[in-house]
Amino acid sequence: VEPAANVVLILDRSGSMSTIVDTATKATRMDWVISGATTFVNTFKFNPPSQVAVISFGTIPTFESPFRTTAPPLVDVIGKLKPQGGTNYNPPMLDTSFGAIKLLAGERPGVRRIVIFLTDGQPDKDPLTDSISKLCNQQSIQFYAITIGTKMNKDLQTIATRTGGKAFEANTKDDLIAIYRLIALE
Repeated sequence: VEPAANVVLILDRSGSMSTIVDTATKATRMDWVISGATTFVNTFKFNPPSQVAVISFGTIPTFESPFRTTAPPLVDVIGKLKPQGGTNYNPPMLDTSFGAIKLLAGERPGVRRIVIFLTDGQPDKDPLTDSISKLCNQQSIQFYAITIGTKMNKDLQTIATRTGGKAFEANTKDDLIAIYRLIALE
């Protein structure tokens, strides 16, 4: 991501992320997500004032890391994620304390604002697609969606399209790593 950018990684940590996806290595979807997200922060060019924050979500979101300007503290946080709970897309975007839109709205204007939203499942509650799209556009936020092991959710595709972002489907660990690397270098 060049030039400078403020990025919020939103990572699904719902219970389904504990699904074993590689019987030979016993790797879970969460293992793949950790590899992909770690690739992103290690590839991302932290050109000042670029920074990355991390939010995880299941039934409720967790503010894992405030904005950081280097990869090591982010890699540490990402590596500790544990699957639990359901899948609710709205809170990690809309929470009024630490949702991605709130976090990015408080950052320096004129610097790209990006959300990278990863999930492996359909939501338990309908996404507030129109509200999320409108708020992202008001704050000049591009929304990138990644699904792993499932078809792209139509609501995530709509938000990505409306905000000038992109949507990707990953079916393997290598797919996921390649997608995160592509976004980091875009």
